[in-house]
Amino acid sequence: METLNSSSTRKLNETFSESIIPPILQGCFGIFGNFFALFLLFYHSKIHRWGPFYRYICALAITDFNGLLFHYPVAITRYASNFSFEFPEEYCYFDTFLFSFSFLSSAMIVCAMSCDRFFAVKYPLNYRCHTHKTKQVIATIWLFSAAVASFPLLGFGSVQMYYPKTWCFINFASKRRLDRINTYFYASLCLFILCITIVTNVAVIYSICNLDKNDPILSNEVDRRKRKIDETYIVTLMMTIVILFSICWIPLVVGISNFLFQFFLEIYNKLINISGKIM
Repeated sequence: METLNSSSTRKLNETFSESIIPPILQGCFGIFGNFFALFLLFYHSKIHRWGPFYRYICALAITDFNGLLFHYPVAITRYASNFSFEFPEEYCYFDTFLFSFSFLSSAMIVCAMSCDRFFAVKYPLNYRCHTHKTKQVIATIWLFSAAVASFPLLGFGSVQMYYPKTWCFINFASKRRLDRINTYFYASLCLFILCITIVTNVAVIYSICNLDKNDPILSNEVDRRKRKIDETYIVTLMMTIVILFSICWIPLVVGISNFLFQFFLEIYNKLINISGKIM
């Protein structure tokens, strides 16, 4: 891997033989898949009436759609130029912001979906009686994610191009203090969100399997069965989203965490050596 600053000071000699087909397929499936999801949400809006869960799905699709739309055309351009086209430094910072914002906001939206289902299943009466501020939650998630993704733009950490130099992200391999702090904060935040998502999903599944027969909303067996079917449908959809998102997202977080583990291991070994010399 090579830092952005060093790559801009000398001519790159690497040659790449990657096919253009995978990024085209990824971009097309991602962009048109999210567009189709948004179309279905608006087409069937009279059925779901924009409940909190469906608002979160809409926000997730919009976030993913915009991230893919702004990234893949430029990345495909580099593939089409046989890797002779190089990203300007400004675009690399923008691409890093784009990835950081998309990853973090998508993770937080999925987590919010899980928490919403948890309260809907665990406390159904309070959930139905209280007003849901879903729009405010989504806006807060986007603002917070944008603030965290802006750290490299403000000089808090650097960015780096990754193989085959078609995408940029935070420089988690750097040993500079600011880069380590930025990487540690981002990875810790992502892992924390992932843990909350897993715990709430497990709690939701457990609650659905043990619906309280004394629930005031469930007046009879028919109502209880209908609600269980409805909740099972929503949770199945949510679990599908969580699983697919985790498959794409966890490898990056694990990779970042691995660099952090190696960094702290080096510090620990140095401290052991120093204490050994003192003793």
